[in-house]
Amino acid sequence: MENFVHSPAWDEVGHLPSGIVHWRYGDFRGYEVNPPLVRLVAALPVLSSPPAQRLTLHSGDRPEWALGRDFIDYAGEDLFGLFHRARLALLPLLLIGPLALYRLGERFADSRVGFAAAALYCFSPTALAYSALCTPDAVAAHPCPARVVTRCVRFSNEPLAGRVWLCGPRGPHTVLPLGERSACPVACVGSLKTRLAYRPLSSPP
Repeated sequence: MENFVHSPAWDEVGHLPSGIVHWRYGDFRGYEVNPPLVRLVAALPVLSSPPAQRLTLHSGDRPEWALGRDFIDYAGEDLFGLFHRARLALLPLLLIGPLALYRLGERFADSRVGFAAAALYCFSPTALAYSALCTPDAVAAHPCPARVVTRCVRFSNEPLAGRVWLCGPRGPHTVLPLGERSACPVACVGSLKTRLAYRPLSSPP
């Protein structure tokens, strides 16, 4: 119900109409400071709606705000329903993180640990808040646990010393905190920095 009764957040107003313009005109200037995947997916269910059909291109460096004002004016009372459909379209992308954490816990402990890690992730206040929006924040954070799974699987297959500090000791006490930390976009930025700074301390024999 949350994504139906809550009004659009301020940046959602720019993302959804920009996605519509991406599809209709092939113009990607709207909200070009973020990759377009989330906007393209969110706009799919509303492309045939009358407000979407009335949108036209705007000039300028940040046309998303003018597009957003037009979209609100055109949608009127249908605005909540249109954003509700756009938010629901992103649900498949939001399953990546919980599934990756479940797989990680199952591999290194058992299915109960995997379920607990995924539950911590899903019920994090940060994940709940951002997953209810058609913005790239939550969708961008969800692949981070998948990256953790990849690194930990590589460590289990090839346990180099340089990967110990990155993956940590294997077990529930490592996997469960990942479920909570991975839901935070700041943690994902830290993971990216760690990835860029990573250098193995030893070579495989």
